[in-house]
Amino acid sequence: MNKTVTKISKNKRNSKWIVTTAESSDEYDAVILTTPPHHSNIILSDIRDQIIKVDYVQQHVTLFTTNATHLGSSYMNMPIPVSLFITRYLERQNGTHDLNLDVEVMRFSELLYPHKERLVKLFSPTYLDDSKLAKIVDGKANIGWMHRKMWYAYPRSPPNNNTIFPPINPDERFYYANGFENFISTMETQCLAAHNIVRLLLIDFDYDEKAATLADDYWIDEAK
Repeated sequence: MNKTVTKISKNKRNSKWIVTTAESSDEYDAVILTTPPHHSNIILSDIRDQIIKVDYVQQHVTLFTTNATHLGSSYMNMPIPVSLFITRYLERQNGTHDLNLDVEVMRFSELLYPHKERLVKLFSPTYLDDSKLAKIVDGKANIGWMHRKMWYAYPRSPPNNNTIFPPINPDERFYYANGFENFISTMETQCLAAHNIVRLLLIDFDYDEKAATLADDYWIDEAK
């Protein structure tokens, strides 16, 4: 469709789902929601079980090319390799900011791109402006192409024995793929959640038991 969904609501007359975009509204027999509605500005109306709001960690990703070969030593105040992975153990234990770094993960590519530049990928909890990037490479190297992206990477999971998880099946023929993400957030478990949701959908549409198990050979047309 390549359209931005603004609202999903239930038609109480025929139990179908109305999906609204800026251009149109269309009815569907079933809906699979694969994004947290609170971060995608999608309004859910007349849903049986409300999808609770889950706080996600904001992750800033910065890509740029540079003729630098490593992190600036003045930035780290020590010799530094081409890869950097930071934990926040001391900060979590003592409530301090001993590291005082803007970057959590950084990687210099080993491949040289045009103009003999390397691609650098940074993960940081906050936005990195041009002055911070210059400091990271000691201000001596040239920074060429640059791209920034902020995204909600994974749910924030504070210790809590009374955690309530969002529903996987909040209404009839309405499925929420991110409901499992608050328990564990990985690509593998999201694939598993999507797999199980398709099984639920097939069961709801009265496919037989073999179809509901998504057997590899079920969809092969043996007549051909």
